[in-house]
Amino acid sequence: MSSVSPITYFFRELQRRRVLRTAGIYIVGAWLALQIADVVFPALDIPEEAIRYLLFAAVLGFPVALIFGWLFDIEASGIRRTPPAGADELAIPQPLRRSDFAILAALLGVLSVIAYSTFSHVIEVPDSSPSSNLSTTPEGQTQLSTVAVLPFVLTSLQNNGEFFANGIHSDLLTQLAHLTGLRVISRTSMLEFRDTTKSIPQIATELGADIVVEGSIQLAGEQMRINVQFINAQSDKPMGARSFNRQLTAENIFQIQSDISRAIAAAVEATITQEDEEQLSVIPTKNMEAYRAYHDALEAEPVYDRVGQLLEKALSLDPNFVRAMTELVYNLGRDHFFNNKPDNIPRAEALIERISQLAPNSADHLTAQSLYTYYILRENTTALELVTRALDKAPSDTRLLSIKSWIQRRLGDFTGKIETTRQIVMLEPTNKMMRSSLISSLMAVHDYAGAEAALPSNTESTRAIDLHRITLDLRNHGDAKRYVAELEAVYAGYRESNATRRSLSLGLKLWEAYIADRQFDAADELFTSLDFTPLDQFNNPPGVISEQLAYAIFSAWHSQDSERISSVSERGWEIVNGQPARREDGDVNYQLPYDLDRVLVNGLNGNAERTEQLVQNIMRDAANDATLVWSLRPRLCHALGMSGAKAATLSCLRAALTRPSMAVNYLEPLLPYYDSIRQSPEFVELMAEISQ
Repeated sequence: MSSVSPITYFFRELQRRRVLRTAGIYIVGAWLALQIADVVFPALDIPEEAIRYLLFAAVLGFPVALIFGWLFDIEASGIRRTPPAGADELAIPQPLRRSDFAILAALLGVLSVIAYSTFSHVIEVPDSSPSSNLSTTPEGQTQLSTVAVLPFVLTSLQNNGEFFANGIHSDLLTQLAHLTGLRVISRTSMLEFRDTTKSIPQIATELGADIVVEGSIQLAGEQMRINVQFINAQSDKPMGARSFNRQLTAENIFQIQSDISRAIAAAVEATITQEDEEQLSVIPTKNMEAYRAYHDALEAEPVYDRVGQLLEKALSLDPNFVRAMTELVYNLGRDHFFNNKPDNIPRAEALIERISQLAPNSADHLTAQSLYTYYILRENTTALELVTRALDKAPSDTRLLSIKSWIQRRLGDFTGKIETTRQIVMLEPTNKMMRSSLISSLMAVHDYAGAEAALPSNTESTRAIDLHRITLDLRNHGDAKRYVAELEAVYAGYRESNATRRSLSLGLKLWEAYIADRQFDAADELFTSLDFTPLDQFNNPPGVISEQLAYAIFSAWHSQDSERISSVSERGWEIVNGQPARREDGDVNYQLPYDLDRVLVNGLNGNAERTEQLVQNIMRDAANDATLVWSLRPRLCHALGMSGAKAATLSCLRAALTRPSMAVNYLEPLLPYYDSIRQSPEFVELMAEISQ
């Protein structure tokens, strides 16, 4: 005994008492128990937080197991206290038994798996850490990670499977849009990647995403299994995965979405604020039928009555379904805004009052208030304040951003409108309509270089983008005939596709191009072939000059044919004389169409003084709505040019070319309306000014 050092003696005693063996068995057993719990707990509807408590118990139990192994032996006859070692028992090392080798092998396997997982995580840190996923601004401020959630794949053929897969995907994106620490690509863009064969890096590049989320859903009777995986966009390597096995209930659906949202935030180390956590804990509805009716409304054709019926059904099933109330306020407000439905107002007000009781100052409450204020009250300043507060709570909500951009335009804040539209394009990178809106806004402030930079690739084509591209090319080559030829080619393509409304808007642009190039016969031939029905049905209330007649007025003036002018003028006067007298109650939306009609007819007949007076009235009435000024200014300039009011025409043209408007600086001056002032020093000076 004396020849054995204390340390050697201690380790030989550990071996004799089988403490090391106990430690190995305990570690392997605890690891296996945690792996089994990770799979079994969700299937048994046991909260996944229980796995964490199991881990704590395993750690706390480890020293207890070691002490037990030191003090006791487990034998066939039972548990007995380990006797002290004999005098010579520890003098000679004892060989390992076969069972010891088996335990060591198992322990080595467990340690290898743990080491591999840890090593893999360390290797991926440069790709998945915030320092690589998040870019920084020139000022050094950290920007947010961008998340793209692919449409969930349905892996079962059960009825309603597709409905639930779409609903869960939609709700998850809604949930994520409320997190202040993330940017979330909109559902509109993500649906374009359903059934895609593109790789994750390709998808991420197109969307500008840092992390891509893949998911699948499997239904079996009243059970659902949802699997999600988070993939680093740069390395195409997994950053984590979660599985959920739950009973198919509305409450479980929303809880799973909240858990996935937390996991995504954790994967990119985004901060979840207390307000975020409160939002994640909200269960919008526990009624499955209400949930179904709500999603049926979201997927329905945009017909106000049908959508309203489905949302009312959802609320009849769950009177406290706040999200459905907010959607119904949106539906009622838009219906009133576009179709003058005052009966919608009391219902919208009652819904907002109820939301204020159930979820005061929530994102839904602020959203409903902003929708009501914009669409029904039409109080743009207040609406902007409310929608900005709502966006503080739901920063990736593209509908709110769109409404904000419309309000900013109405208030004349085109710089803010452009910035907000850029945010929408970032969250909806495949939405060509929003891309076109951004280009239009840049052109409205005459930033043509910026508009050209915002053009998508040549492969991404729509009517509006084609038109923008051709118009911006005119700025570079300056050839009016080439401009006409390019428009003719695009117009012919749309006519062949029978896209009536699209071909009409392109046709009117081509008509203007013919006029600019003084091809009046070609313009007349085109005009007689155009079908104005879609535009007139959409734009004009009864008793107002149709768009077809408005263009007939312009065409008659260009013809300089006195009989044609007289015939068209007679039709115009007949309509104008049958209109109600001017109202002075400030209702611009009521008065404006009638004043525009009077401007056109007086302009055609050369009534310069009256035309100028009417234009002043319109600009005064529209002063509080920059959208009206922006859109109407070119037509008012054309009417002044027809009337012969030279000074007013020049003043109008200067405003159109130097302030936000639909006039294009290098195209508008080519039109014949300005021929009477073209040689004046003031016109020459203006052309030199805008060319700089």
